[in-house]
Amino acid sequence: MAACTAKEPVSIEFAAYVHGDLANCKEGSESLGMTDLRFYVHDIHLVSDDDELLPMSIRKDEHWQSGDVALVDLENGAGACLNGTNAINALVEGTYSGGLVTGLQFQIGVPETLNHVNPLTADAPLTYTDMHWHWASGYKFFRAGLGTPNDSFFIHLGSSRCSGTIGAIEGCRSANRPFVHIKRFDPARNIVAVDLGILFNEISLNDGINSDCQSGPVDDDCLQPFHQFGLDFQTGEAVGPATFFSSGSKK
Repeated sequence: MAACTAKEPVSIEFAAYVHGDLANCKEGSESLGMTDLRFYVHDIHLVSDDDELLPMSIRKDEHWQSGDVALVDLENGAGACLNGTNAINALVEGTYSGGLVTGLQFQIGVPETLNHVNPLTADAPLTYTDMHWHWASGYKFFRAGLGTPNDSFFIHLGSSRCSGTIGAIEGCRSANRPFVHIKRFDPARNIVAVDLGILFNEISLNDGINSDCQSGPVDDDCLQPFHQFGLDFQTGEAVGPATFFSSGSKK
């Protein structure tokens, strides 16, 4: 009889920042602040002290996590986050094989095998219709925004240039799935800091023009955010890790 392999519980905590300061939805109505931050993660690996990738099994629940993908939701529907909901989720929970952890790696988005399922019949968290791109017959992998009382910018990232019809998508030429690699990370001591100030670093929020990026290579407003995602603007291929994820200390 094969021996059972013990699994240790682990949780990854996320927090929103703007230029190094904790972000909240209220400030987007009164000064520079967050207007949205929701994203899917999958293919999560903890990195051991000898650089071995240790797969993390995502614990399935009835709302935020399936065995394949988890939804992180850091907005609360208040203040400037009017398009959000009051439900939040800052934790991704699961198990791994155990041992010393010194780093973290994961992908942003929904796996291709699940990206074009029907949200009305899918398992949670793919039932979350706010994250479904109906016209593209796929999911918004990442949606975020910054705003001031007079200006705003938001990004909706998902696979684009898809071929086929709704219910029968044959594939997408731009996958637009970033990856994150954090070199120094201990889940017992650290959180994953998501800094929207870095993501929108070169976006003007002083010109009084509300603008956005909707993931297309024909959308010039996507050029700078794609660079921060580590995505090739023309092809949607991941050419490096996303720059605006880092390790922060738990309070």
